[in-house]
Amino acid sequence: MRTFLVSLFNIQSRQLFLLLFAIAIWFLLISWEYVVSLSMFGMVGLSLFQWYPEKQRWGLRQTLPQALERFRTDPSWLAAVIPFILVLLTAIYSADGDYTLNRLQVKIPFLVLPFAFAGLPLGDRRTYFQLHYILLVLMCLAAMPVVFQYMMDPSMYNDLLRQGRHLPTPSNHIRFSMVGALAFCSGVYLYQQRFVWFWHGERILQVVLLVFLFVFLHMLAVRSGLLVLYAGLVLGILRYIFLNRQWIRGGLLILLLAAGPITAYFTVPAFHAKLRYMMWDIDQMTLGKDIDNSDSNRILSMQIGWQIFRENPVLGIGIGDLRKEIEARYQEQAPNYKSLIPHNQWIYLLAGSGILGLLVFVSAFFYPLVHKRRYRNYLFVLLLLIYFITYWFEPTIENNFGISILLLFLLPGLRQSDTNTDSNNKTSGSVS
Repeated sequence: MRTFLVSLFNIQSRQLFLLLFAIAIWFLLISWEYVVSLSMFGMVGLSLFQWYPEKQRWGLRQTLPQALERFRTDPSWLAAVIPFILVLLTAIYSADGDYTLNRLQVKIPFLVLPFAFAGLPLGDRRTYFQLHYILLVLMCLAAMPVVFQYMMDPSMYNDLLRQGRHLPTPSNHIRFSMVGALAFCSGVYLYQQRFVWFWHGERILQVVLLVFLFVFLHMLAVRSGLLVLYAGLVLGILRYIFLNRQWIRGGLLILLLAAGPITAYFTVPAFHAKLRYMMWDIDQMTLGKDIDNSDSNRILSMQIGWQIFRENPVLGIGIGDLRKEIEARYQEQAPNYKSLIPHNQWIYLLAGSGILGLLVFVSAFFYPLVHKRRYRNYLFVLLLLIYFITYWFEPTIENNFGISILLLFLLPGLRQSDTNTDSNNKTSGSVS
């Protein structure tokens, strides 16, 4: 047993971090959040301590001073803490202590993980690529049971989609689709950068995974997931056009991309069924009819959030008081509906922390993008683009899943300096 533990401790810190990262991603995808929390505790411990084989014991990590220095020299790391700070500040005028504590507990990763990732061994470009590669592989593995289950009885599941339902996924279908879009777009970029982990034959596997994931996302037919999928691909094409001055070829790629949904409509029955339902649902909404499984309740949640903001425009009512206030207004305006927090991250912040809170949040969101010219890092921009879009129809960072995915890829992105951008060396991450 002692020999096994010694060999485990002798694993390089970077390899151990990659293992913990893979565990966190996998159990997020299958919705075992307890294991995700354990893996994050492991990351925090790994950032503080390292194994010294010559002394056969653990000790404080030698890079701790450099990690703390990052917070002094790069405000982007402090910006990552802002979502937690906003809840903490609005707690001053929030009367509902229980819900305030709940929100603080959910947002604790924003406080803890930036300090952990500042000291973890993941500053090199290759490790950054490996993180996205892990996401691509694990996302495809998590999607396979969904495909197999659908293939067992496609007609039944197509009927569900026609009724506004969704295919069963191991975690929330909207978040599952969003992460799938992130995995696909980053996978395309890794392929374009000729990145491989072990050997160059992996590029064939990458093509197989990308084709599978592209078809799967259309079969899953989650509108928000498809929106961020195509937004990420358009971002990649625009980057290609401007970096390479390939205007004609880029225009053809955009036309080819536009053909994707059309092709899926005629070739993927699940996508066809879901799109037909969406068109019918929109038609019912224009007629003023409230129906089960429609978007009416989500829209109502935004309207109620907007009402709360207009009555408390400067500081909001306090994030901790949002739940009770929303429940009361639902009871008054729509007693037959299940109360929802605003399905829009921006409106959620406006209602809870007012225009001042939103301005602080928006500044913290965009600052890391422009500081150190991180806008030149496609993977970093892709992540922020996906979250920026989902914020319009989901309270994305009001749950553990959305917070974890954001931080697990945002924080390693902060470690990429402006010399590690894709415009400097197209194949800099392609060492096997």
